[in-house]
Amino acid sequence: MNKNLKFLASVLLLLTLTTLMVSSFNLAKVEGAEPTLEEVLKGLGFTNLTRVDLQTFPPGTYEVTLYAEHAGYRDYNELSWYPIGTDDFYLIFKGSDKPVINKTFTAESEFGLFFNVTHKGHKYYSEINKNFDGKWHHRVYQNLDDPSMYLIGWENLPASHSDWDYQDMVISLKKIGGSSPLRNPAGPVGGTLLPVNKLKVALVLVEVNAPFMLASAASILFVASAVEKLRKRRKKG
Repeated sequence: MNKNLKFLASVLLLLTLTTLMVSSFNLAKVEGAEPTLEEVLKGLGFTNLTRVDLQTFPPGTYEVTLYAEHAGYRDYNELSWYPIGTDDFYLIFKGSDKPVINKTFTAESEFGLFFNVTHKGHKYYSEINKNFDGKWHHRVYQNLDDPSMYLIGWENLPASHSDWDYQDMVISLKKIGGSSPLRNPAGPVGGTLLPVNKLKVALVLVEVNAPFMLASAASILFVASAVEKLRKRRKKG
């Protein structure tokens, strides 16, 4: 094997090792180094908050915004609302919905929220006594700058092996009107994209993924340098 081939083989080996290291780092980051719910909310600009223990919500028309999903199961996360005392669930966000998107619904009576990790069968209610492990799988903050808005984070793992980070799905729930007899709560849920909020979320994601992005950039620079050295060697030869 000539020098050029040996050098190329070394470059490919180092590139493979670098890729594996970056991938391992990214997996570790997803599992153990994600931002806390409070950090996510702060990054979105929600800083004037107070913790409240709410399990149900009064009737009215609500706007729900999906801000973030820091979960390996994000494609299987579903959020619904249900009238208290019923088994009627009305889907708000399905697994394929991506941040940032908002939807609206009208509830004619008091309601709760239902978080479903569909492929695992993990089902969590905002009514704690309905949860199979009896634990709070949601955390609620009231926005003191807009008291009609609640910021809610969900935990998608059962108590036996949960990390209790409450940022597997992060939403806001904002009351925008009273209960209207003209609106059917079982009717279709509309959705629109929010470009301004997307920018906020993008900045948060950049901050969280900065180490991974730097590692990827270093890999690209290394390969480019190696290719340039190989080109110069061939030119000299």
